[in-house]
Amino acid sequence: MPAINQQFTSDPVLTAIAVGYSNPKEVLIADKVSPRSTVTGEEFTYTKYETEANFTVPDLQVGPRSQVKRLEIEGTEITDRCLDYGLDIPLDNRTIAKAEKKGHKPRDRAVERGTNLLLLAREVRVAKMCSNPANYGSGLAAVLSGTSMFSDPASDPVELLLEYLDKPLIRPNQLVFGSEVWTRTRTNPNVVKCLFPNSNGKGVVTKEALAELLEVDEILVGKGRINSKKPGEAPVIEPAWGNMISGQYHDPTADFMSGGMTFSLTAEHEGFTSGTIPDASMGVKGGELVRTAEMIKELVIASQTAFLLTNVIDQG
Repeated sequence: MPAINQQFTSDPVLTAIAVGYSNPKEVLIADKVSPRSTVTGEEFTYTKYETEANFTVPDLQVGPRSQVKRLEIEGTEITDRCLDYGLDIPLDNRTIAKAEKKGHKPRDRAVERGTNLLLLAREVRVAKMCSNPANYGSGLAAVLSGTSMFSDPASDPVELLLEYLDKPLIRPNQLVFGSEVWTRTRTNPNVVKCLFPNSNGKGVVTKEALAELLEVDEILVGKGRINSKKPGEAPVIEPAWGNMISGQYHDPTADFMSGGMTFSLTAEHEGFTSGTIPDASMGVKGGELVRTAEMIKELVIASQTAFLLTNVIDQG
């Protein structure tokens, strides 16, 4: 990452902490929902292909002396750029000295804290992207109501999910649930009966069992939580992933260089970086800012390869 200003010193040790730090894998799911793909510069280009070109089959029969048909693959080249995200954590020199005498490493802790907040902010952005009906193709977003809501004992989540899994141009291979929605889905009596036919509908199903039943590779549950209030206000802790289910197709080989039909990718330039900036104005002995930053851009690549269900449960 280029110097943010002339005083910024990128520290390889602190950068390694930023790269290596992560929340428990079951808590934050943004990197699976919108996988990171490296781009060579802050500005990057990628090709968006017309959907019908991938599904229209021409007449390929060739006569003995006829010319073999040619197919021109046409697409729209799109230019975009990564956005800067960063956080400074101030440490005054007096505090640094006291902490180091006790064997603590305040800069390391500052990097871990900064990285955690960067990852949480990314989780919120990806959750908002996936919850926005405008990011899905025509007929691929629905608002549930009444007995179709999974919190209603009369609902049939398996039937509805199978119906929507068949709607996109490519069948989704993963499902993303908000945490509360997943709890109500896995205890829905008709879901339990599908997996345990001899039961009375009371029980709990696992992600793996429901994924196998629906023939998807994985079920992801967003368990991250955020404070929805501004600093200084009384905190209100809410789930980062709301009242929604998104089914998405992801091609693990897709990237910004070679393309690929996939729901979402994140352009990443240079990954996490961290370092320090001297601040002589901090206290009587000065201090420093520990900066952690990344340059990324989350994008929907193929809106026709996913579906969205909102208002899935009654939260009243």
